[in-house]
Amino acid sequence: MKGIIIFLMLIVNAITISGPVIIQQAVDNYIKPGDFQGLMYIMSLYFVCIVIGFFANYKELVILETAGQSIVSEIKKYVFKHLLTLNMSFFDKNTTGTLVSRVENDSNAMLVLFTTILTKFIGSTIMLIGMLCIMFFKYNSKLALILLAFVPVMLISAAVFLRPGQRRKSFCWIG
Repeated sequence: MKGIIIFLMLIVNAITISGPVIIQQAVDNYIKPGDFQGLMYIMSLYFVCIVIGFFANYKELVILETAGQSIVSEIKKYVFKHLLTLNMSFFDKNTTGTLVSRVENDSNAMLVLFTTILTKFIGSTIMLIGMLCIMFFKYNSKLALILLAFVPVMLISAAVFLRPGQRRKSFCWIG
């Protein structure tokens, strides 16, 4: 299952990265010289890439959502079994609505973690590596190094700007 998801991520990212390269080839080799037949060929290739990317992305989302729902279902079963083993005094202190709300919210947070956050992080990492490889080997390696120098700056600024929002969100949960 993990292998299929990673394979689909690689396909989606490869097609996303290849889009600008295909358009560059179309402009440089077919539009400038006025080769209409070659332009139709490259447009067909681009369209096929978009369709393949769409179906790979769709299949990836279906697999991830199915796996995420399965994980959440197992977590809920485990929590429910655990709740059945607790003493009655626990239920006197905690209302049913609070317990159900807590189980639902926490399990939905796990679903978002597995289906969205982790996959977007992995997909973005693959995309960044792919774009840097294309820039280093196909285009200008000096420009790629300059852009690579800005990655730590972006990571630090993202961490600085996300911290206050996370604190604010945790205060909402507490009180």
